[in-house]
Amino acid sequence: MVTLAILSGAGAVAFERPALLVAAVGPLAWLVSRQYAFVRAAGIAVSGLDVEFTPERRTTPAGKPLSVTVSAKLPRPVSAVVRIEPDVPVGAAADAESTMLLESPATDGSLSFDVTWRVAGRYELPPARVVVEDAAGLFSVETTMGDSVVVDVDPARATDVLVRGGRSDRFVPLGISKPWLAGQGTEVADIREYKPGDPTNHIEWKATARRGSLHIREFEAETNPSVMVVFDARARLSAGETGGTKLAYLREVALSFLQRSRNVSEPLGLTVVSDDGRPTMLEPGSAASHYKQVREQLFEAGSESGSQTSQSRRSPGSARAAALALETEQSAFARQLEPFFQARAPYASAVANDPLYRAIVRHGSVAGGDSLTVICTDDADRTALVEAVTAARRFGSRVLVFLTPTARFDGRLTQDRLDEFERVRAQLAGMPNVWAYEVAPGHSIGTSEGEGDTEPQSAVGQHSTAGRGDADTETNVAEVQ
Repeated sequence: MVTLAILSGAGAVAFERPALLVAAVGPLAWLVSRQYAFVRAAGIAVSGLDVEFTPERRTTPAGKPLSVTVSAKLPRPVSAVVRIEPDVPVGAAADAESTMLLESPATDGSLSFDVTWRVAGRYELPPARVVVEDAAGLFSVETTMGDSVVVDVDPARATDVLVRGGRSDRFVPLGISKPWLAGQGTEVADIREYKPGDPTNHIEWKATARRGSLHIREFEAETNPSVMVVFDARARLSAGETGGTKLAYLREVALSFLQRSRNVSEPLGLTVVSDDGRPTMLEPGSAASHYKQVREQLFEAGSESGSQTSQSRRSPGSARAAALALETEQSAFARQLEPFFQARAPYASAVANDPLYRAIVRHGSVAGGDSLTVICTDDADRTALVEAVTAARRFGSRVLVFLTPTARFDGRLTQDRLDEFERVRAQLAGMPNVWAYEVAPGHSIGTSEGEGDTEPQSAVGQHSTAGRGDADTETNVAEVQ
């Protein structure tokens, strides 16, 4: 009613002044006609525009630019400007912002741009942002178009993932070099030319003198032990920046072991830890289809939520044993200590119910005595972590632990927190036949450790099959041949 009264009043004024009416109708009619024309053009563009993403390849190494072509096609020319703006994928960096314009009479076009992912994983090329507007910029409509395209990013030799541990306090790049089993047997399999990183104690001096260049002996492996990867995919591992979470960096570690096992046809098993306490397990295998299944599991891991924590330091085994002993002990001393052990009882239950600990115990039922257990997790629950590694030692001769420090991923990095992490890592590394490593984002290390603190070595693919021998000796994976 109010609107009608206003219009009636305006009409009365206009009819009293015909010149004013003519002056008002002209621009209004022009605006209405432009709007009508835009609505028709936008309808054709939005309903008929076809946007397609075509990556150069569907699988690419981390750190290597991937060329992506975006093509767009209209069914016929439209009296509007169509702007297509590809979005930068999660966790990736683009070489430049790219925009494609379709202006009448053009009906198709394409553009290419490069994207690079720092960390291995499964990523999507998202739909493009499409803006349709009239030439005068008076009207516009915005939407997204194009089907998402999945790209698998594999670990690369040059990687953003750095590890640190063992005798060296420097970070080394995560990478793949040669099989761990080379040089561990007693029968000479071959004599070949020396390559950087080969063990110097395998140099064949007679062949070196005869051929004029360094040559080494390669030995047949005495065994071909299986590798059992325990991958923690609980919700808390999603901490960190987009595309650079704890989970992303640990996934690259696990994928590196997969690549190495596949290269040498080594049996590989996988246990994926989830918040519900029911781990996904793949028993060791070496068929091509098995490696593909492990790869798919690693790419898909990390969709569940929830977590559990524990703060006590007493081992679950000793707590249960002490509580059981006190049930039959009637002395005054036992009665005095009974409340203490009752208070500790929740600890044993909490650790026993920890998803990582339970996964390790279950994983141990399929791990052989000569297997290598690789644990990829964080330091958020340090008590349960220590107990889980202790349990893993009971099922395999060697245990590798790769840890993402919470301090590097939650935005509250301090030296005190890094020192606390290092104490836990050193505690694990001090266990017999256990090697513990810190996993960190390479692009951020310079802010806390100083520039030039890395060494051009590989941290995966050179681990010894021999036992450590001395429990107090820490060994860098990159140094053991």
